[in-house]
Amino acid sequence: MAFTATTASAHGLRVAVILDDLGEQYSAGERALQLDDAVALAFLPGSRHAAAQSARAAAQGHEILVHMPMEPQAQARAHPQALRTGSDTALIARRLRQAVTELPHASGINNHQGSRFTADTASVNAFMTALRAQRGLYFLDSRTTAASRAFDGALAHGIAAGKRDVFIDHERGADAVSAGWQRLLRTVRRQGSAIAIVHPYPESLELLERELPRLAAQGIALVPPSRLLQQPDALSARATSSTLPALH
Repeated sequence: MAFTATTASAHGLRVAVILDDLGEQYSAGERALQLDDAVALAFLPGSRHAAAQSARAAAQGHEILVHMPMEPQAQARAHPQALRTGSDTALIARRLRQAVTELPHASGINNHQGSRFTADTASVNAFMTALRAQRGLYFLDSRTTAASRAFDGALAHGIAAGKRDVFIDHERGADAVSAGWQRLLRTVRRQGSAIAIVHPYPESLELLERELPRLAAQGIALVPPSRLLQQPDALSARATSSTLPALH
């Protein structure tokens, strides 16, 4: 479904929506493929339907992200392939290459979980070094912790980056998801733009199917996340990178 931003473009308000955790549930992926093609779809590497559905989504015009598993805080169960603090830098680079190879249509990376990993300077530094070698990919910080250093780390390494403003479905249930959507609209109107993350829960998909077609009439353009990224300053990126701590 192509999006035409007529009323929305005149107001200059823009929102990007990223649908996370795709690839495991076939039916959820199929519903995602029917959403407006400005919605970005983030697939878990190694999930059973990721390769096929991401290829179809890219052909339809969706922006694709690798939803890279990273280590959460100790009380949460980590994804089996999560990048961990203290991991060998070569292992981090190898797993990133494998994920990008599996999802060759990806334009960017965002983190799955990762509240511990993204708060660790050395781990962020190792990951961004590996990501910079995958030329052309951006990083979107899911901000699963307020202590995340991933957004700043990406920019310091010369990587275009963005960060999540709103989790639409941080809490489950139709009422909570509707409240999350209203929070997103308020954020867009206050800031002029916002990036939202949502998950393929039935109530969340129902909300997207209902509300996305209404955005233009509300003066808001739905855009891919690549349109809302911050670009690194080349000089400061080189200077910052040269002062980052050595990795062991």
